[in-house]
Amino acid sequence: MVSAYAIPRYLLEVYKTDEENFEPYTPKTSNDDSSDKEKKKKEEEKTEEEDEEEEEEIEENEEGFTLHQGEIQEIYYYPNLHTLSWDHDYEELSNNGSCEIPYHETDLKQCYLGVRLCLRADWEEYNETRVLKELPEAILGFITEERFSNALTELTLSGMDKLTEKEYQFEFTQMKRSEIIIEMIKTAGLIPEVDVTGLQDDVIDYSNISSSGDDDSGSTGGEGADIDSLVKKIIKGKKGALAKAQAIHEWLKQNVRYGSYSCSQCSTPAECLKKLTHLNCADTARLTRAMMSSAGLKAYVAHHSQGPGHFWTIIEIKGVKYASDQTGSGSAWNTVWYPGGRADAGTSGGNYDRICGDNPSC
Repeated sequence: MVSAYAIPRYLLEVYKTDEENFEPYTPKTSNDDSSDKEKKKKEEEKTEEEDEEEEEEIEENEEGFTLHQGEIQEIYYYPNLHTLSWDHDYEELSNNGSCEIPYHETDLKQCYLGVRLCLRADWEEYNETRVLKELPEAILGFITEERFSNALTELTLSGMDKLTEKEYQFEFTQMKRSEIIIEMIKTAGLIPEVDVTGLQDDVIDYSNISSSGDDDSGSTGGEGADIDSLVKKIIKGKKGALAKAQAIHEWLKQNVRYGSYSCSQCSTPAECLKKLTHLNCADTARLTRAMMSSAGLKAYVAHHSQGPGHFWTIIEIKGVKYASDQTGSGSAWNTVWYPGGRADAGTSGGNYDRICGDNPSC
C-alpha cells in the first residue's frame, strides 16, 4: 500500500470578458424614487458623442488600461506556472503576486493589462489513485504588469482591491448610513455584506464633492496659519460646500464690525482678521474670500459702482453663485448692500459690474 502524500498544484485562469457591453454601477443617490427616474431619463438622453468623451476620460484616469469587470465569456487555463509568488496562499481581497507562464503568441491576445484572472492554489493529496479536486481561489483580481521574453511571460497579479484605488465622487441625499455604505461598495464592483450592528443608522446627506467638483476631504489650507486654523474650527462637522460657506458667513456676521470707508484698511487677509472691528467692505470682501478659499470653496471679490461703490464676495457652488456681504445691518446670507438697502443676490451673486479676483481693486 502506498502511503499518502501531498504536492502543490496551481492553476491560472485568465478571463475574456464582455467589456464592450459592461456598464459601471451607478449608485442610487436618494430614497426619492422621482429623482432616480429623472436621473435615469437624463442618462438615457446622453448622446453618443458624450458617451465617447466619457469613455476617453475614464481611460485616461486608469493610467493606460481599464480593469475588466464585464461578464466572463471564455476562460483560458494555464496549469504550468513558473516562479510563483504571492502575499497570501489563501483568498484575500488585497492579495497580490506574480507568476511566469510559458510564452506563446496567443498570450498577447489573452494576457494584457487590466484582464481579470483567478489564481487557484492548493496542496493535493495522493494515495494509490490521484483524485483531482476543485482548487480554491488564492488571488482573484487583474493583470497589472506584464513582461515578455522568448521563453516566458511574466505577470504581476493584483487582487480585487485594485478596484478601490480609483477615486469616486459621491453625493447622497436623505439616505441611511448603511445604504450609503452599500452603494459605495457596489460602485467599486464589489458585493457588499454590511453588518450595521452598533452603527448609528440614521438618515443623512453625504457628499465628498467640493464646489469646484474636486474630491472634498474636508481639508483646509493655503491662506495663512491663523485663517486656516480658524476655518477648520468653523466648518468642523459641516457637510457639503453650502453648509461650510454659510457657517463662515455667519461667523463673520457675528464678529466683523464696519469701519470708515477707504479702499482698504489692511493689506492682507491675515491683517484683516486681526482687526475685525474696523473693516470696510473692501476688507471684509478680502477676508471672506480668503476664508472661503481656505475651506476649499471657489470664491472671488466682486464690485458694483452704484453710489460710492461697494465690494463683496461671491462663492460658486455647483454652478450657482452666492453672495456673502458683511456691510450694513443684518448681513443675511446671499444678499448684497446697495445704496437703497440690501437686496437678494439670486443665483448670480448679485448685480456687479466687475470681478476683482482675490483682492479688491479700487
